[in-house]
Amino acid sequence: MLRIGETILIPEATPDGIVLASIYPSLPGVDHSTLRDAVFQDFEHIQHLRFDPVSACNVRCVFCHSDFSGAVRQLAPEAFRAAMRFSMPKLQNISVGCAYEPLMGKFFESYPSMMPRKHPAGVRARIITNGLLLHKKDISPWVEFGLEYIHVSVHSHLADVYERTMVGASMRQLCDNLRAVRLKFPDLRINMINVVCKENQVHIGDYCRWAFDEIGADRVDIYRAAFAGNRQAGYPATSYVERFSNEMSRSPALTDEEWATTVDEVSKFMGGPLRGNIHALGAAISTLILRRTEVVRDDQPLH
Repeated sequence: MLRIGETILIPEATPDGIVLASIYPSLPGVDHSTLRDAVFQDFEHIQHLRFDPVSACNVRCVFCHSDFSGAVRQLAPEAFRAAMRFSMPKLQNISVGCAYEPLMGKFFESYPSMMPRKHPAGVRARIITNGLLLHKKDISPWVEFGLEYIHVSVHSHLADVYERTMVGASMRQLCDNLRAVRLKFPDLRINMINVVCKENQVHIGDYCRWAFDEIGADRVDIYRAAFAGNRQAGYPATSYVERFSNEMSRSPALTDEEWATTVDEVSKFMGGPLRGNIHALGAAISTLILRRTEVVRDDQPLH
């Protein structure tokens, strides 16, 4: 963990060898004075840069492990410029949004103009968001910069399930926003992510069809929700797990067999059933990636 002025830089290497770095305006419990200042050597191998414009979110997803106990801070323009002064010759991707909601950032539209010209040609950006503030923020500067896609967290197509899983969200506002984006930016990819636990494990096949046919999503990612063992008070997941476990006498995480049922249901969107041994299937697969070109026809049954 390093510092760039008043911001925090966390470099790491992913299991597949990608050098990743994340910039946060603040993190709960971190004393900036104890951190070493970042130097140019810390940036020379970065391939994927993520940053949070703000340390806040406008919803509380039941499986979220972000810590919201700290004070809300914005990533100030001068702090972002300071980070961008470092040369990143291997940079390929920039993700706007790590642990929080980027569209809450006061300076969200301003960051693209602060990107130095010395970055390699072809650097692409993506925005990781819940989409609920797209009607209040202009993503045009990011599109002009080279926005590859927006990755939108949508954990059900059923309003009551969606709003219960993403506390504070509005299904009507989300749908209006995504349809407006599709109309204004027809070439921009919309990727939707659905993290599945017992709270929203209903009609996942219908969710996929809704995402592709009604919203115009280009891709749908289905994840199996996992709940950390070292839960903390600042995590929304902590209170959810305790409440669900007390009421249902079990964890809200899906069992292998429950997850295998979801895998089997959405396999209709992947060219055919994946089922072999359903228990082994559920244990082996934790992520499903579906693309619009693979959507089943309306006359094909889901079940």
